[in-house]
Amino acid sequence: MRRILPLIFLLAVSSFGYIRLTTSGTPPVPIQRVDNTGIQFYLNSLIVAGATSSQTGGGSMTVISANSNPVVAARAAIATWNAVSTANVNFLPLKITQTPNIQHAEDGLMVVTIAYAADDVSAVGQALAFTVNEYAAATGTNPYVPGQTVVNGDILDSDILLNPAVQFSTDGSTSFDLQAVLTHEFGHALSANHTGVLGATMFQAPTPGTIARILSADDLSFVNSVYPAPSGAQTFGTISGTVTLSGSPVPYALLSFTDPAQGINIGGLAAANGTYSIQVPPGSYTTYAEPFGSVVQPGNLYFTVTQAAQTTTFQSTLLASPVVVAANSTTSASVAVAPGSTNITSLFYAFGGAGKTGDFSGILHSIVGPVLIPSGQSLDLLLTSPGMTSLTGLSIALTGKGIAVGAPRLDTTTLTGGQPIFRVTLTLASLTAPAPSNLFITQGSNTLSHTGAFVIVPPTPVISAAGLVSAVSDLTGVVGSGTVSPGEYVTLYGSGVAPATGPYAGIGYTNTGYVLGYLPQNLGGTSVTFNGVQAPVFFTGGGTQVNLQVPFEIANHQTAQVIASFGGSASAPITVPVVAQHPALFTFPANTNAYTANQDGSINTSTNAAARGSYITVVGTGIGLPSYTGIPYPIQTGGPAPAPPTADLNANGYTCTIGGVTAPVAFTGWYTGFAAEAEWIVQIPASLSATGAVPIQFSTGGVSTQSDLTVFIK
Repeated sequence: MRRILPLIFLLAVSSFGYIRLTTSGTPPVPIQRVDNTGIQFYLNSLIVAGATSSQTGGGSMTVISANSNPVVAARAAIATWNAVSTANVNFLPLKITQTPNIQHAEDGLMVVTIAYAADDVSAVGQALAFTVNEYAAATGTNPYVPGQTVVNGDILDSDILLNPAVQFSTDGSTSFDLQAVLTHEFGHALSANHTGVLGATMFQAPTPGTIARILSADDLSFVNSVYPAPSGAQTFGTISGTVTLSGSPVPYALLSFTDPAQGINIGGLAAANGTYSIQVPPGSYTTYAEPFGSVVQPGNLYFTVTQAAQTTTFQSTLLASPVVVAANSTTSASVAVAPGSTNITSLFYAFGGAGKTGDFSGILHSIVGPVLIPSGQSLDLLLTSPGMTSLTGLSIALTGKGIAVGAPRLDTTTLTGGQPIFRVTLTLASLTAPAPSNLFITQGSNTLSHTGAFVIVPPTPVISAAGLVSAVSDLTGVVGSGTVSPGEYVTLYGSGVAPATGPYAGIGYTNTGYVLGYLPQNLGGTSVTFNGVQAPVFFTGGGTQVNLQVPFEIANHQTAQVIASFGGSASAPITVPVVAQHPALFTFPANTNAYTANQDGSINTSTNAAARGSYITVVGTGIGLPSYTGIPYPIQTGGPAPAPPTADLNANGYTCTIGGVTAPVAFTGWYTGFAAEAEWIVQIPASLSATGAVPIQFSTGGVSTQSDLTVFIK
């Protein structure tokens, strides 16, 4: 028997599984993947830049923005889950299919597609996307894998439907980041439900910027617990207990477990009988239970009407002492919640200068999702609510890594009707990774909590045009510092742009983004965009350096706006000139010798010089988009260069001199099978008289490679 689980009308339970998706049977059973070591997803071929849909009732609408790269975004989303080395999860390299698939297509083909069929559009509703899991309802044989035995709850098929009424992008041109959405939906395909932690990838609403692309401790604990790796698995302890109100169990209470020292913030959910049991890394946890509210509602966790009716109103209740958890042991932590409903509702916030007053700008925001705050600074958090009336008995706590909170005080400004504004000074230590923090407010008998309301991210990166140079020996080039060309290999230097404890090298990775030659867009928490398009990253390290490929998407632009992000914290944009070509040559074995292969494929050195009349291949970067006249050249940002059309094996406008003598250029193009590397194939003139280290230079359209490099001639 098989059942379709379209993320509606299902039970959510918490038993060593965080907030999991479950079967609809009695009792409910958490679902899980049977193919967790080889999950094959397909991307529908219609999901391309500029994709449109006419299923919105208002005519054709663009679903994917014109400059987006959905294939790269899907690969990056898959790589995010594959990168969890302590979990036994492996998505296979993404494939493309022309099969659109539909919600009820029980075919074992797992497809990401735009919702085209009417029932699919109806099923997606107001959601950004919609994951449909088909699972086994009893022990039997997998209908899609001959001879494979499956049990109740084993996932057999998953499809992801994008809302055709939403405009997605990968370049920041719309509010809905496709990579973040797909990272979230692949989490559903792994059996994760939504979470009560606002700053986690599995939170139900989009997170500002690209922070949702980065798995939080809550997301990591889910996948590590459900799919532990055979070796190198995450070590866990267990917290279990019962949530009660006046001695009676509280069904479906939300739970929060926070270890500020480690920056861990994990959410849980009590079962229908008020009990819970959850695995967490060893540590000391601040623990509380909270009711559903305006931000996290029963519907966000796909409760049935019956389940939603069982939820109870009570005050958020914090355990007096931290819960200490040791590895491979269980700690009991029952919570007796306080009765009643809180008067602290409709909470609004703003920020001001540390220790100041009266600098309130008049703009207050409601908390409906996570708020990002760069670390390494002091600032004031301003809060107001109709239920917060005075300083008497008022406590404002922000629990998280590296956070010190001052005593609450009144601002000199009040709102209409005399509503006071309260301030606390936050002193935030510098972090190297994002860490959600919990807001917990108490005044008298009233409490309010928001789990993961503020995500403390690394300090704001600082970059400049002068720090963006060709990665070839840090060459700035004859056309100026900060100048870039499409597809070029460059280095970005700045403050706070990379992990301090690197290096992280992108080349050679398999499960973290370098799949079939494709480079990751996020490496070690670092990402860089050019006009909103994410750049493939080769290397990050030392806190100050990122090696990357300039996206081909900036071709035909006069300038590019560059933004560097680390751990979800984004720099101010800089604007740099864009030129068609910015050629430069790699050097080896010394900084004065061009990286060259002789005609037989051996490396050109002083003891292995090239003969006159032979062909050599010189490697570099910065040739832009070659002007091939044959079939369209399908080179892709971050991908290995394909072989050029046979009819266009030519110099592409380049000339060469070796020792001052003109040398015939046979071919110029991107190096087949590599990203961001170009090659020039040139014949050494037979008339050349010079031997030893002889100068070599390539030129085109007024730009040239370095003038001080040599090649060895015998």
